[in-house]
Amino acid sequence: MSPRPRGRPPSPQTRQAIREAAAELIAELGYDGTSVESIAVRAKAGKQTIYRLWGSKVGLVADLVRNGLLALPAVPVADTGDLTADLLDWHVRFLPVAADHATASIIRALLVEQSSAPVTASVDASRLLTPSLLSLRSRLDKAKERGEVRPDADLVAVEELLVGAHALAFLHLAPLNLERVEAWLDALSRGLIPRSPPAAE
Repeated sequence: MSPRPRGRPPSPQTRQAIREAAAELIAELGYDGTSVESIAVRAKAGKQTIYRLWGSKVGLVADLVRNGLLALPAVPVADTGDLTADLLDWHVRFLPVAADHATASIIRALLVEQSSAPVTASVDASRLLTPSLLSLRSRLDKAKERGEVRPDADLVAVEELLVGAHALAFLHLAPLNLERVEAWLDALSRGLIPRSPPAAE
């Protein structure tokens, strides 16, 4: 028995109509208030078309971010020459992002999708947050070059710890406030700052 034909693939116009409808509805109703059905109705497309193209609502949202139809805030790390102060400033400027329900719900959905099926997930949350991550990585590299941190400091581990703290906050597994940020950085900096040579006897 021959396989049932799947029909013609959706046209570029249909794809774009779905993207625009999703972006409009998320702007109006937020991520949580937007459903695949409501996107299909506004785009005059079938729900199965959306699932066939993107797999899920969050897969469609990731596509919107990649194509510039939905912006996630980029929070660059300043470079004042004081690494601890710069990281504190970065976290403080990130607080409003975590507090904004519309943005936080999108990031949370991307994180959940990736963590539920890291190999087959239709999104890569870390890639969608690349501007902020690249800024953090650049600042840590400069700190190492200048001797602001120990030469043997594992900067990848540091990056994972800092970004992981944000991820826990988005998933409601840890608070994200100034007190917690200061505690994280205090604990981290004790392992980063150059150790003073032993005093000569």
